[in-house]
Amino acid sequence: MTLRALALLLLLCLRVADAAAAPPSIASATLQGILQSGEVLGAPGFGDNPSSDKVETAYYLQLPASLATQLHPASTLAEFNAQTQASYFVYLVVFDEEQSVVRSLVGKRVRVVGTLLESDAPHRRSSALIQVKSVSAIRDWQW
Repeated sequence: MTLRALALLLLLCLRVADAAAAPPSIASATLQGILQSGEVLGAPGFGDNPSSDKVETAYYLQLPASLATQLHPASTLAEFNAQTQASYFVYLVVFDEEQSVVRSLVGKRVRVVGTLLESDAPHRRSSALIQVKSVSAIRDWQW
């Protein structure tokens, strides 16, 4: 094998390994719930060192029905573990452009659209998280 062929093989192996290590995700998921907020201990120790950890505001959805109930078809969540599929809480990853909207909707029923991921970070305090693309108030549950 030539050096170039070995390099291509190595690159392919790295991409496969990277894909296998990535948590399951759904690129465009729509969830409904009551938007909640709370104080959590952040970096550097995420609660391991309360005297030096930064206090942060975290946002999450309290779902009226599990993820598996809200997302259709049921096979959408096939790659997610059972705990995530049955979850009633989803941690929100809110980017700067949505911060003020999210703050104004705390305690209200909302629809969140974004990328749904299985959380691999214990400090997220939920087995699922959604990277928020948009959030809006709603009157009634609908899925």
